[in-house]
Amino acid sequence: MIEIACGFCGKPFDVFPSQQKRRIYCSKECAVAGKLAKSKETHPKEWFEEMYLKRGLTYQEIAKETDCTTQTVWYYLKLYNIPLRNALRTPPIEIICKWCQKPFTTHQCEINTGKGVYCSNECRYKASQNRVDRICKWCDKLFREKPSRVNKGYGIYCSAKCRGEAQAGEGHYNFKDWASRKPYCEKWTPELRERVREFQGRTCLICGMDETENGERLCVHHVDDDKDVCCNDRPPVFAAVCRRHNIMAIYDQKRWQHIFHRIIDELYNGKSYYTKEEFAMKRH
Repeated sequence: MIEIACGFCGKPFDVFPSQQKRRIYCSKECAVAGKLAKSKETHPKEWFEEMYLKRGLTYQEIAKETDCTTQTVWYYLKLYNIPLRNALRTPPIEIICKWCQKPFTTHQCEINTGKGVYCSNECRYKASQNRVDRICKWCDKLFREKPSRVNKGYGIYCSAKCRGEAQAGEGHYNFKDWASRKPYCEKWTPELRERVREFQGRTCLICGMDETENGERLCVHHVDDDKDVCCNDRPPVFAAVCRRHNIMAIYDQKRWQHIFHRIIDELYNGKSYYTKEEFAMKRH
């Protein structure tokens, strides 16, 4: 412990060496009194009266001048007993109700907070219940949707069932000519997948999660998205990954194909699995 003097009352007190630069006051009371005395020296009552009452600056403008928050400005005005300008006494503004199109008066503070939109609670409720007619893109059924959702690009399908059926197969953004229904090459065997996992250390190529953490054996992903890669002339490239990164790779094949190739080239010089002879030697 180190003994230092309080910055307000001068009383000595003990602090840890790590707190020497941060601790200035011996107590909370001294901290409040010391900060208040310091602020009164830099920004006295006359300065706030000049800025707030005579020049008519707002909290935000004064806060920018003093390099503090608007809450701090409000605190000083209350501290110096400076009468606050009531926002409701400012001249009202006439605007048009968004629902009934009738003119009404409100104040700028209400508009700034997003409240000066409707002339009454009745109009606000009716606007929240408003719906527009839409035709389902899949089943041609008439349904109703909120205008705000239509403006955001929703309101195309009447239900999640229609959306799922419409986006299945050729309608899906990630459709690949029914590639998921094609069978794998006959050389794509459990033994080959084990050779890939063993070669890559039985850890996810992306996040390093092992099979114990994963709770199951790692997935073996076809980097080039070719199910016949074991039976054609293309060099096969596989990646042992956790289930999460396997789903991500299927979702965005082109991006992850580049990532997998770069990692495999850097770590394994382009090789991604043991040959049968190498795997047999390693097991024995």
